[in-house]
This record gives sequence, structure tokens and C-alpha cells, in this order.
Amino acid sequence: MQILGIVDIHSKTDQIEDLLAEAEDADLVLVAGDITNFGVDDRAEAVLKPLIEVSKRIFAVTGNCDYGEVDGYLERLDLHLEGKPRSVGGIRIIGVGGSLPCPSSTPHEHSEEELKILLEEQMEEGGAGEPLIAVIHQPPFGTKIDKSLLAGHVGSEAVRTFIEEYQPLLCFSGHIHESPGIDTLGESVLVNPGPFLKGRYFLADINDGKVQIELKSLMS
Repeated sequence: MQILGIVDIHSKTDQIEDLLAEAEDADLVLVAGDITNFGVDDRAEAVLKPLIEVSKRIFAVTGNCDYGEVDGYLERLDLHLEGKPRSVGGIRIIGVGGSLPCPSSTPHEHSEEELKILLEEQMEEGGAGEPLIAVIHQPPFGTKIDKSLLAGHVGSEAVRTFIEEYQPLLCFSGHIHESPGIDTLGESVLVNPGPFLKGRYFLADINDGKVQIELKSLMS
């Protein structure tokens, strides 16, 4: 299975056209939140409609900078992962949007306890024994993908605990723009490709339970 992943678009649509050929070739497109920059459903549609039109399958969660109307848009189009785990090619895909509280208040935030509950709820919908992909806007604590330039590691302990317990093949996060990279927790591969508003994304190949990731950029 080939997966294309983008996150932290923040309503920047001028590079979407440059991504469409790879989106069309991918078996699955995943969007890990901050689709808009404090926007609602019309801004989400401007970002996602071109991808929806070419993708074989596309699923998403919202980020801390997306208002609730964006969740509604994803739900109407049956693209939302949160509360609706999917199974694609024998792999279970779950998602949780939003982030921990930010220095400046944003529309979609959770406490650690709320993140823990939301993550556990995704595992109550069946799918026991299936390999897992987790799309979680907030990255796990203490990894290569959660380090803020000013505050150090700012990821979630609840997300880290979830990954350590359930060992997804792949955990796709974003939120921390300055920490693009690839890491591991146990057998789980973690990726934050960096913000798509700067042209960053990733391609992953999953074959026989093995994950290979390429970080890519549309900018030279």
C-alpha cells in the first residue's frame, strides 16, 4: 500500500495542484489536521476538493486551528477518521484531531486526559488483531517529531502511551512545524513530514508489515 500524507496546510492552496499526480497514484491519502487557518467548511473545501477528486481513498482529522465546521464537512463527505475507524487493505486506520492547549488559545484543544479517552474510544470499535495506522494531529512526547524551538518537547504523554501499548505500524502527526522527521517507538514508525504550507509531505510504502517512508518537499 502506498500512502501520501499531508498536515498543517493552514488554508494554503497554491501548491495543491503540484501534489495531485502523486495523490492520484497513491492507494490512500491521509490528512492529519490544520486543514485551515482558523477556518470553517468553505476553507476546508478549497483545500481538499482537488485531492478528493483524484484520490482513490482519502481520510482526515482536524487540527487545533480548525473550527468545528471543518469536522462537520469531513463527516458529510464520509472522510472523517475520528469516531469512525476504517479498514483498508487489511489495515485498521484510526484518528484523533486537535492538540494540547497552546500558548495562544486555538479552537480545537484537549487535555491529556481527554486525548487518552479519545484514543481509547477509537480502539473500542472492533478490528482486534488488525495492523494499525494512527493519524493523530498531536505528536507523542519525547520524540524527534515533537520538539519546539522555544519550549523543547511539547508532545502528548497520552499519545505516547497509546503508541507504546498498541504499537501501530505508523503514527502520522504534525502540529509542531519545526520538527519534521521520522522516529520510532518500539516497533511503531512515527512521522511528521513538516507543514504542507511549506510544501512538505511524505510518501510511505507498507508491505508485509514493513513501513518505508520518504520525506518530500515541493520547494527547492
